[in-house]
Amino acid sequence: MNYKKSLATERLLIFLAIFLMTFNVIAFVRMSGIDFSILYAASSLALQGQPSLVYDVEVHHQTLETVMGTELPYLLGWFYPPHYILMTLPAGLLPFKISLYFFISLTLAAYAFTIYKIAPHPTALLLALSFPGVLMNLNWAQNGFLLASLMGLGLHFIDKRPMIAGLMLGILSFKPQYAILPYLVLLIGRHWKTLFWTTFFSLLLMFTSALILGTEVWFKYIHQIPVIRELIANDWINVNGINVSPYTTIRLFSYDTDLAATIQTLLSFMVVILVIWTWIKARNDYLRNTILTSGITLLSPYILVYDLTLLALPLAFYGWDIYQRGKLPGELPVLIFTFLLPIANTIIVESSGIQITSVAVLVLLAMAIRRLTSLSPVA
Repeated sequence: MNYKKSLATERLLIFLAIFLMTFNVIAFVRMSGIDFSILYAASSLALQGQPSLVYDVEVHHQTLETVMGTELPYLLGWFYPPHYILMTLPAGLLPFKISLYFFISLTLAAYAFTIYKIAPHPTALLLALSFPGVLMNLNWAQNGFLLASLMGLGLHFIDKRPMIAGLMLGILSFKPQYAILPYLVLLIGRHWKTLFWTTFFSLLLMFTSALILGTEVWFKYIHQIPVIRELIANDWINVNGINVSPYTTIRLFSYDTDLAATIQTLLSFMVVILVIWTWIKARNDYLRNTILTSGITLLSPYILVYDLTLLALPLAFYGWDIYQRGKLPGELPVLIFTFLLPIANTIIVESSGIQITSVAVLVLLAMAIRRLTSLSPVA
């Protein structure tokens, strides 16, 4: 009877995945590339020998509008460090549409490969490609696939292939707010070889970008950091519908910026302590990585809906642990809701103005801790 019930559940999940994948395919075909134009404009300016102008918000935005062939009613700026300009230089060598599809296809393939490495099962690959976080990333044509693949492969190879893990985590420094926790656990977990290679590749990227793009671009970036922070803070009202951070959740609910900032700070501190404790005490790599990759989405006051592609990582790590050791009561509904969260959050925030992502991730974290303390480690 249990076997039949399990088989029915698996068939239902596969049907749901195939249904959701149709939306992802449609989104892929219809991509406008609105956020990819940020990358393309930066690459174009750098190829024209003007990389420092990437950090001139007005110039970059004008270049972006030229690329898109239309005026935009909102400002889109480049908030990444210079070595990401170096990484994306080839994008500007191709026509915009070709470059867009090449970038998204390449990073989507890397994302799918990453999930399959974590959970090597055809169903996991199907679920990864049908994940609503994929839809969000395609709608915005962002770098969520790249982010998830770098973090996922870095954590997967952390002990098996230190050099590969270090390369992945070193490149991850293009989004420093997401690199903090992975770098911390390398130190806490005494993964010295991976820490060495991560540091080596991070510094190599920075020095190479200064060598090729010039040191001026780094000075301009450092000078612009306070301006970038101010732009993000002032633009909160325009992005609160897609900013899924704890800060936004509390601010939308209470309209109190001080309360939102206080809770965000406390929650970030608690996540760091939890990850440190897990890396010191736990021996289950799948659940340690679940807690790290889900907790990282609570760490920053600025995480946008397309970054929820990252949630595919804790779902893969957690799901593979269930595949190996069986599930506990209540786990499946939480995992299914987390799977649907990127689209569920969008629907709820548009209808009620309430962000639910942070609450859902906290439930997932609590469930992972329960599993960690309830079951014996993998043999």
